[in-house]
Amino acid sequence: MNDMDLVPSEFRRGLTLRRNLSRCIWALVLLVGLVGAARATLGYLIWREKAQVVNLEQRQQAISQTQAQTQSLREQRMVTQQQLATLDLLQGNDLVDRFLRSLDDAYQEHIWLDNIHFQRSDTTGAGANAAAGEAAGAADDPSGVDTVNVLHDAQIVGHAASHTDLATFMERLGAQPAVADLRLIDTSARKYTSVQIIDFRLALRLRGREQP
Repeated sequence: MNDMDLVPSEFRRGLTLRRNLSRCIWALVLLVGLVGAARATLGYLIWREKAQVVNLEQRQQAISQTQAQTQSLREQRMVTQQQLATLDLLQGNDLVDRFLRSLDDAYQEHIWLDNIHFQRSDTTGAGANAAAGEAAGAADDPSGVDTVNVLHDAQIVGHAASHTDLATFMERLGAQPAVADLRLIDTSARKYTSVQIIDFRLALRLRGREQP
């Protein structure tokens, strides 16, 4: 007796379709899960790279700040060494003491001093000959401000209310016994608030007691 297929063909086709549809749904769910996992992994990797970049930038900033602080400390050390050398030079210097007294005697109203710079001047032997040669070069050089500066023991930087006040101050200072060869190196007018002032820079030599 031949086997008879009692399952209707329509039911068989429907069952096959449902199986295929279920497989497609599970494949789609798996694909969505894989895409989500990939996006999460990619997002984590991007976040980690950004965190590393931020960390490297912070380290670079810290290194730059440390280098800047080191450079600042070096500059401060150099300034301190120069100040100590200047103080060592000025300590017990009778010329400087007499000059400061002369500056106090010559001081007048409408004159404001910013700073006074002292430097050693060699006036004996070969040093004097070199100074004379530099002076001759300064005379030949119309712009020779730097060359002139080398020959002087002190420089004064300040302000005056007018050219008349500056001229009077220079006359009084130049007449002091401790001051020799007073020169006006630079002068310029500028506005300060609502008034005009005169900026000036003077250079001079200090005269010792033994000199006439």
